[in-house]
Amino acid sequence: LGNTSKTSLGVLVSDLNSKLTSQVGVDDSTQTYDVHFRLRAVVNEDVDTLYSEVLTLSITPYIVEINYPEIYVAGGYQGWNPAEAPALYSANFDDNYEGYVYMESATEFKFTKERNWAGGDWGAGESEGTISETGGNLSVSEGGYYKINVNVGDLTYSMLDTQWGVIGSATAGGWDSDQNMTYQPDQGVWTATLDLTANEMKFRANDAWDLDYGDDGNDGSLEAGAANIPVEEAGTYLITLDLSSYPYTYSLEKQ
Repeated sequence: LGNTSKTSLGVLVSDLNSKLTSQVGVDDSTQTYDVHFRLRAVVNEDVDTLYSEVLTLSITPYIVEINYPEIYVAGGYQGWNPAEAPALYSANFDDNYEGYVYMESATEFKFTKERNWAGGDWGAGESEGTISETGGNLSVSEGGYYKINVNVGDLTYSMLDTQWGVIGSATAGGWDSDQNMTYQPDQGVWTATLDLTANEMKFRANDAWDLDYGDDGNDGSLEAGAANIPVEEAGTYLITLDLSSYPYTYSLEKQ
């Protein structure tokens, strides 16, 4: 849970909950787990490391659910139905919205304020990269898995077509080349089955470092440019990257 050079270490309940839920997951049911703790005392390499007796606590993890503001991407690729359209999320509760949308082919679309047309929408603005409440349909010329950013305050948007891979010292390519993932349209996730060593990895878009995700806190949720993801044990893993809702998540399932 942490390191200290003092005689005590403060641990937040939220941090403990994150560590536990990243290991066992949490659903709508309530389940208690026996969690084992011990202290490790290290002076230097010339002095034997000491360990305390194991302390066992029964802990019930809890779900932390945040309702982020949303707008929606309704278009020809999904039948122009806002009620079923993918959402973009405002992680900071401001004018900025972000999300990932898979469009199988060239299509037109708009951003809606609600899961209906009555609440209003944004279409094309007067110049490229802008939107307007009175504009016509927006469009993409090719299908792809797009990272979409919208600022409803200054009425701008951007779209980046992405292909995802796994990179890191845990992979066969090290930090020099990506191991490609495959998009699964029926599940809305990216997957790869890879042999990994007990090292580290990250997710990277388009074989470049312009966009990558790591995991600060090692809690199963992803943040842009965050810490490397540890692989605790060597083996063959089914790796899943889920960018369909916020916060973005991943899983490593040993085969």
